[in-house]
Amino acid sequence: MKKIFTLIAAIMMAGAVSAQIQTIASYTVTENSVKAGDDNTADAGTACSVQLHGTTIEKKDAGVYGLKLDSDAKYVQIDLDEALQEGDAVKISYFAGSNSSEDDKNGVSLTNAKPSSEDYAVLATMYVQKADKKNVVTKAYTAVGGEKKFFVYKINGSSSVYFHKVEVTRGSEAPKPLTAATTWNFTVLSAADEAALNADATNWEAKTGDGEEGWANKTVLTARNVYVALTANGNELDLTKGLQFTRDNNSGLDAGKIFIKKNKAINISGSACLIKIADLAKNDKVKIQFYSNGDESRGFNVTNADKTEIMSSGKTDYQQVELVVAANGDLTLSSTKSVNVQAITINTDLPEITSGIATLKADAFQKGAIFNLAGQKVSENYKGVVIQNGRKMIQK
Repeated sequence: MKKIFTLIAAIMMAGAVSAQIQTIASYTVTENSVKAGDDNTADAGTACSVQLHGTTIEKKDAGVYGLKLDSDAKYVQIDLDEALQEGDAVKISYFAGSNSSEDDKNGVSLTNAKPSSEDYAVLATMYVQKADKKNVVTKAYTAVGGEKKFFVYKINGSSSVYFHKVEVTRGSEAPKPLTAATTWNFTVLSAADEAALNADATNWEAKTGDGEEGWANKTVLTARNVYVALTANGNELDLTKGLQFTRDNNSGLDAGKIFIKKNKAINISGSACLIKIADLAKNDKVKIQFYSNGDESRGFNVTNADKTEIMSSGKTDYQQVELVVAANGDLTLSSTKSVNVQAITINTDLPEITSGIATLKADAFQKGAIFNLAGQKVSENYKGVVIQNGRKMIQK
């Protein structure tokens, strides 16, 4: 009997493996891709053929190319070798043109016929979110089954978009356990980190000013859009161990973009400075406490979470925000301008921060908590001016 149960368990495990995501067909634009001519020349992909009715093939980054779609007459035709099954995902990867503004509705539509046809259905409309403006975006259409031919064209009225890749997948993502509880408290700097920062004059510059003491990066960020750990004197800093940092590919690598404010915060200076929290599980809860480094609204654009933007209205607007991870993978925070981060956690509460807090806007996860004006959590018996649910009041 035990052997029978063991055999059943093995069969179930094998079934679980086979249910994981498989790639059924794919095609990626390269520098050698063949554009479709008047004869509708097709380029061969894996289990599909693709007609590239676009303007030019252009390079975005190293190894990343796209077909420019700059008018409603330009499109991509995708012919699959075999019809799709119900639930298959057709994933389209594309990026916005360099001339697009933050307010442009850049994107593409996936249809079942040429846009110029009288009879065609829009299967999916795929916009570039503000947080993804400078990145390759991948959106998916869930098939009803039976489809073999698709067309991709730019959304009417948007700036140029570039078609990069099509991928058809089948199956569901394997469950992944939630990430172990993790805390980064940037208001506490260890003696070892301080000694390493002081010893590393090549990568870090000690700075003081405006009552703040700390270290600004000099050569820590090595290349645009290449994530690195923060190191000093040859070792990864305990303060940020496990996090990775970079600047966007369209931004410079100026010194001073990362300023470690001793026992206060990490200042991410300028726009498009990114923090990556890697290899998270779907439904992980990431909490972040931060505040603007100026008198105007500043914060982060977010990828792979239930929120795409989190903002602080000014220097005294200390925000505590919870982000729920949307899918297994990385979560990124891209600064809109100079912003100070005091703590980040995964699947646990934020630490108590004792830096001065004038206004604390509470997100749902910490509603009801009571703080004094020093930012310390206090009990209902505390007497004096307190902050609860983002409102300042006198507790007697």
